[in-house]
Amino acid sequence: MTAKFRPQIILCTLTEKTDQQGRRFFTGRLGHLRVAIVPNRDAREGVPSHVMFATETDATRDLAAEAAS
Repeated sequence: MTAKFRPQIILCTLTEKTDQQGRRFFTGRLGHLRVAIVPNRDAREGVPSHVMFATETDATRDLAAEAAS
């Protein structure tokens, strides 16, 4: 049986960075959100190795304010 690949789209691009303690993480934008992917401090067998956080940007707040008015 031949596996068929479905079309893929790029959701965002990420840049690798290093914090002051020398730990690597990835950061980028997903629409109006700023995202960061960092190693999971609680990682062990059966637990995800990384977590993703999202924070709103000024543009996100502006859109929310416009929608509310």
